[in-house]
Amino acid sequence: MSFAVIELNDSGLMASVDGAVLARSPGFAVLDGNRLMTGTEAYDCARLLPRWTNNRFWHQLGTEPLAAATPNLRHNADLAFAHLEAVWADTGMHAESAVFAVPPYYTRDQLGLLLGMAGEAGIPVTGVIDSSVAAAAGQSLTNTTLVLDIFLHCITLTQLGASVQLTRTDAATVSDVGVFTLWDRWANIVANQFIQSTRYDPLHQADSEQALYNQIPEWISGTSGQLSQFDLVTTSGNRSVQVTRDQLLTACSAIYPQIVQAIRSRLPAGESVSVLLTHRLRGFPGLRDALALLENVNVSELPESAVNDSIWTHSEAITSRATVTHVVTLPVQASKIDNNSTPAASPTHLLLDAQAIAIGTAFRLNEDLSTGLRESRDPICTLYTDGHTVRIDPHQEGLTLNGYAVSPGTSLAVGDVLRVVGIDITLISVSQ
Repeated sequence: MSFAVIELNDSGLMASVDGAVLARSPGFAVLDGNRLMTGTEAYDCARLLPRWTNNRFWHQLGTEPLAAATPNLRHNADLAFAHLEAVWADTGMHAESAVFAVPPYYTRDQLGLLLGMAGEAGIPVTGVIDSSVAAAAGQSLTNTTLVLDIFLHCITLTQLGASVQLTRTDAATVSDVGVFTLWDRWANIVANQFIQSTRYDPLHQADSEQALYNQIPEWISGTSGQLSQFDLVTTSGNRSVQVTRDQLLTACSAIYPQIVQAIRSRLPAGESVSVLLTHRLRGFPGLRDALALLENVNVSELPESAVNDSIWTHSEAITSRATVTHVVTLPVQASKIDNNSTPAASPTHLLLDAQAIAIGTAFRLNEDLSTGLRESRDPICTLYTDGHTVRIDPHQEGLTLNGYAVSPGTSLAVGDVLRVVGIDITLISVSQ
């Protein structure tokens, strides 16, 4: 049998076997009478049963007594154990052991506690690795690479060196505002927009409030463009409202300067640096715009499978040790640059009939091509430069690339053909 990869991010623990995700489980616990619920079940009723709810037990993993302790739930470790046991119940039948990908801020004591909990839960652990190291190992790396990640109650920035091998050199919490706070802010922004537009308050009733909070995480990850529609689905009916990007930006704009400053302070002089954003930051309004203020920085988004894929690729280095150790180094080097080769030209312009428009740093393409190539505040897609690569983010339907659907962050090459609502646009390179 195979081993399971369990990524311990409290915004959603993810357990995978052979590349298939078997469990996604947020770090929530709700006590209803004598019944303890964890994971998705707890998250889905946290607003309905708010009297005994805890979502800090992974972030503050330890054995300090809880303020509202019970004989069976004495401390955060008891809650984490119950959650881990439930995740393993969905996973263990498909795997004979587990590898943990752990937050960069976990201490030696917390790692020891985690291994003790795993032993009590009957989980054979064959490896533990820093999640940021694992996330970066399968990517194209510069000598200095930074990984930005978000948890329920913090944002972390991990610095990695890759000149000889991939090694974690620093890990810092850049903000104590995590995605839990942002979900709450975004939910209130959407609720206020409902009130202003329809006089309907989804926070007035517990069931509609819970429905709103249940939908926020997935909705945010899919938002793009200047205007996004939120469709609230409740047992009493469905309602919709339009929310602008600027409204959503107010929830997170204050934390972006902290992120930018943390990255800027770690940039080596005269070198290009890769900044890798985990998939948990997908859809955050204005984040890429804020990072565009940094020079010599190439920003890219990691796929959800990044940690799992790298652990499988480097499984021998992680799991073949005599004892389970906290892995913060992998045999991966920065990408080599072949000075004798001529790099392929990146596209510089969009060509429609006889009209060529420069892509520049970013070009937000209008869906309506009746008057030619134009930018729009509500584009069908955005083309942008990412170091020496040109990429595309789709925002609306009706767009294909070389006949196929377009995924966010897809790289573009000279000769590629974008089809926008039945009209072809060619990517070309124009010598300056």
